[in-house]
Amino acid sequence: MTNVLVNEYGGLVGRPDRGTFSPTRALLTVPAGRQYHVVVLASLPQIGAMRPYLRRALSPPLDLDPTTHLVVLGGLPVHFRATAGQLVTAPTAPEGLAPVALTRHALSHELWATVTDVRDQGQLRGLVMYLPPGRPTRFLSVHELYAQMGDTFRERLLEGLGDELEEVREQSARGLCQLANHLPVAPFLETIRDTGPLNLPACEVAGAVFVAHPDQVPAEAVVALYEGVRRDLTLPMALSRGMLRKRLWHPTT
Repeated sequence: MTNVLVNEYGGLVGRPDRGTFSPTRALLTVPAGRQYHVVVLASLPQIGAMRPYLRRALSPPLDLDPTTHLVVLGGLPVHFRATAGQLVTAPTAPEGLAPVALTRHALSHELWATVTDVRDQGQLRGLVMYLPPGRPTRFLSVHELYAQMGDTFRERLLEGLGDELEEVREQSARGLCQLANHLPVAPFLETIRDTGPLNLPACEVAGAVFVAHPDQVPAEAVVALYEGVRRDLTLPMALSRGMLRKRLWHPTT
């Protein structure tokens, strides 16, 4: 697909050459083994050759190879985060997938339905993290689960903090902030190197950990965390930045 731009929100802008826009169904497999139905919308140039504001709009990992060729996938929710994986496309649809409908209405419905399904998956997996082992009859509080499961529960939440779905990352952060006294400082000093939207739940946990262990945290790390969180964010992210500021400067409230 040629003549493509990416706006500040990560959306496609531009007018493709006639006949070049051909959405293709594909299957994305992330390292954890989970699979997502997606639609390949475009291939982009090497990320190192793109203008800085276009690269910022895509929020790439800090260590991404500048020679990487990017693809634009539809059907995934905003702030989907996968730094590795396998994308399988074929001239004929993969097993279990119907051919792509090329009409604008059908494609729009397809993308909306897929995003909704992925969000539902994220909400379900976020809730499941707070279920005790066995056949639970009710959800337990974070401290009840930690008392019952110990490090197993903590590691479950830490793993969720790096999940590809934002709903899971946010649910993990909610629990980890309550366990900040039981978390080491050193890993979160590394975490705050990335203060972009995709890593904001982890940065919020870092703020809680820094407050819980003030004697182990350099003052410059606290300032770097707060100042590093981007100011040009959407409303939910701006609210999260406010929560981070409250956590760092008013830990008792």
